[in-house]
Amino acid sequence: MSASSDCSLSATLQSSHDAESIEAPAAENTAADERKPWCIFTIVREEDFYLPKWVEYYGQFLPLSDLHVINHVPKSNEPGTDKCTEFLKDTGARLYVEDEEFFSSRWLRDVVVQYQTQLLKEYRAVIFTDVDEIIFINPASGFADLGDFMCNCFVPDQEVQSLRVNAYQIVHLPDAGEPEFDFSQPILSQRMYWFRDRYYDKPLLTKKPLNYVHGFHTASDMNKVVNPHVYMLHLHQFDFDWYIKRHLRWAKEFKVCDEDKRSTYNSHYRQTDVDKLEFQYYHQLFSKARIVPQLIERWVRDSLRVI
Repeated sequence: MSASSDCSLSATLQSSHDAESIEAPAAENTAADERKPWCIFTIVREEDFYLPKWVEYYGQFLPLSDLHVINHVPKSNEPGTDKCTEFLKDTGARLYVEDEEFFSSRWLRDVVVQYQTQLLKEYRAVIFTDVDEIIFINPASGFADLGDFMCNCFVPDQEVQSLRVNAYQIVHLPDAGEPEFDFSQPILSQRMYWFRDRYYDKPLLTKKPLNYVHGFHTASDMNKVVNPHVYMLHLHQFDFDWYIKRHLRWAKEFKVCDEDKRSTYNSHYRQTDVDKLEFQYYHQLFSKARIVPQLIERWVRDSLRVI
């Protein structure tokens, strides 16, 4: 961290929002706190492509023992069909298995909150992300990277208890001449465009258990201010063909609970009409507003070379 960095998050947020949005400090976080500084966790299901990238990126800032991966393997799965966490065995990474039979938005939210609550007994701060979400820090903040920011700003700050991210979606534009994806090469060496997606400004960094809504896009007790230095790149749309095939596979193979079907929650993951999926790809989620792609900036590419 450079000498010019302001390590007070509350000061940063005060400059962009009124004081009412700054949370009161959590009573249990005292000077005698002996917990480890921070960790990160995710939940996966058959994520052979994304999980190695998630581990390689976040493993730059933490020992593998502070990376926690929950593998959702339904009871009815044939043994050995989901091997996405095999490469992490005997590495020190913390692995867990949940065997819920159906995909349920409520179950997923509850599992994440349970793990977040437990991890906060061991760590002063916890980050949760989906496996295709990459959090990084704008170097204009004065912090070198996510690890520097966490250890020298967010964790020691006594006021701000949670942070929302500035979310961007990467997008594949075949009409702009972008090629088919080469899975042997990094994503950002092949994709030039992203777009701002405020729907994904999630509260992903926290020092207290959060009361998330389904999908983790907001929480009733979150800090509402989006931190200007904390970015998140959502990789979900890195390739058009992959996106279509992935959604069709989810709709065909994943069992969904009755509650989700009745509420239409996460219905975009159960869409089987290719024309509707294509419309969904090029428009803001749950909107008729077409996305506005912009060139990905150089500092982002430099920060995310391993992705």
